[in-house]
Amino acid sequence: DLENKNTDGPRPCSENVRDMAQYGVAVELRNVSSRYPDVTLWSLRDVSFRVERGQPAVLGGDEQLWSSTILKLLARLYDPQRGAILVDGQEIRTLRLEDLRNTLTVMFQACKLLPMSVH
Repeated sequence: DLENKNTDGPRPCSENVRDMAQYGVAVELRNVSSRYPDVTLWSLRDVSFRVERGQPAVLGGDEQLWSSTILKLLARLYDPQRGAILVDGQEIRTLRLEDLRNTLTVMFQACKLLPMSVH
């Protein structure tokens, strides 16, 4: 099971944290490679793409592992071993973790909607 192997808690921000409100939400992965702790196989290898501000992005395919890995990297549950993740040109590690996570919106393909309101 590759899920939830991060036992040391969320990743810290760098010392020179920047306010996410100053930046848009354009996201770019540059040659990102990542693997989970204690796993020898790469879950992502040399992945690059850019999503412009306001443009929806769909992560899909037959293999769900890579798309969930990208989501975990964007939420900074893990940091990539290689490459960079940029938010409007700023390294993701320089953004406030709370702001970053409040900016993400995720909708899973196989989700269960409950007949209730969220307040």
